Amino acid sequence: MWFTIAPPAPKSHLRIFRRHKIRPTDTDTTTDECPSGGYCVIAGQTMTISGLTINCNGCPQNQTVLVTTSTVRVGTTYVMPSSPIPVPGTFSITDESTTDTPLGTYLGIVVQASPSPRAIISSVDQLENHLCSVNAGQCPVLEIDDMSTGNPVPVSSPAGPPPTVVGNQMNLSVRVKPGTGTGSYALSDVAWTIDGNPIAGYDFSGDPPSPFTNADSLLTNPKFYWLAGTAPGTTFQVSVTAHISGIDHYELSDDGETAYYTVEAPKVDSMTATAGTVQVGTSRNSASLYLEFGAGVVGNTGVVWHYKADAAQDFAGNIAGSQQIYIVTDSFAPQGCDSAATTTGFNSDSGPLYQGYTSILAGSTNQEWTSTDSPGTELSSPSPCTSLNRSDQFKDWFMFEPQSNGSHMVYNPIWIPMGTQTWQWQGQADYTTPHCSAGQWCLASGSDTVNPATILSSPQPSDEPSWPCIYPPGC
Repeated sequence: MWFTIAPPAPKSHLRIFRRHKIRPTDTDTTTDECPSGGYCVIAGQTMTISGLTINCNGCPQNQTVLVTTSTVRVGTTYVMPSSPIPVPGTFSITDESTTDTPLGTYLGIVVQASPSPRAIISSVDQLENHLCSVNAGQCPVLEIDDMSTGNPVPVSSPAGPPPTVVGNQMNLSVRVKPGTGTGSYALSDVAWTIDGNPIAGYDFSGDPPSPFTNADSLLTNPKFYWLAGTAPGTTFQVSVTAHISGIDHYELSDDGETAYYTVEAPKVDSMTATAGTVQVGTSRNSASLYLEFGAGVVGNTGVVWHYKADAAQDFAGNIAGSQQIYIVTDSFAPQGCDSAATTTGFNSDSGPLYQGYTSILAGSTNQEWTSTDSPGTELSSPSPCTSLNRSDQFKDWFMFEPQSNGSHMVYNPIWIPMGTQTWQWQGQADYTTPHCSAGQWCLASGSDTVNPATILSSPQPSDEPSWPCIYPPGC
């Protein structure tokens, strides 16, 4: 009794789907199709043909069948079951190949059952497969491209991409490398793995960064940003895998590709803030009286910042400060005698950037952003109030935005945090009390603290500033 069985496929390239109903008197052979001009290679491949069943109507109880094959092919060994198979029963065959198989080779094998029962091999969905020769240049392989300019620029290893910079949008894509494979292909099951904890985006408008999600990693064309640079002599690895399907021919493949990025970043030299004094006085170049931290004039400010950094080697940029304010208390007594404002938690102080930015050139060193702040509350005189209490807390960020420099291009840049600092002040002013002159405001108490800065050598998404409102008016 003779049967011909073509193997259900494990994973690999070329597949043809056919359904057969094989009976004891049937024979069947199948062939694989390879891309025209290519070579089918199964060298070193082991295929397990499993899920084959034998049933028998009217066979003796406990009938067994020894499954063998008479098929002979140079370079291929068929390992059949070593023991008889009970009927009904299931069995599998292992196909071990050691040589390349040229186009048109029949891969169907003939199976015989001995002794011959009235056996039926049940219907089997049969998928034949083997690989296309990489050496012959016929296999489709993946390529990673930079799509920043709108045209694909290969960045896959071994050549690799040019350096990039933190805050620069990475716009990558994967495709079948031109000149590989035969015909047209479609990609599916795309999966990216990206070192360096990237984010999908950040618009510096109050919302936290958009995370780079698992859904983003399954896109053919992912976009992302790095917040931290690579350490000297190291790179971030970007890898992608995909399933490749022939559109105009029967071919399947799984492939992967990798690119390695050097990511440049500026280096913070120092972050210092010098505190002034709490006072009651005229300030801000006006005759009005304030309870204030510094007078808001040159030489008499609440806090003055000197933040310095070295630029990235190949990229220009901008450096700036960003501040958030939390007005914990700003209240007159007795209650209702005058109005003042507080905030619910930290609000952006006057907008994302605090008093502009400084442009820096690629490779420049000791570049400085400097600014001042002198918070305070205006005092009216004469006043129905007897006192004012003011207490503020502040968070500051030293920020960097990359810019292009010659051939080193930057696309859709975002601001990146380089360091943070906190400070606070509080004061109380009294009006016409025993220690103040009649009809006058005077300082009852005041204090301030400027905490040491924290330099972010490897910024994380949670380090990006976010806020619910902008003060004023705040919320």
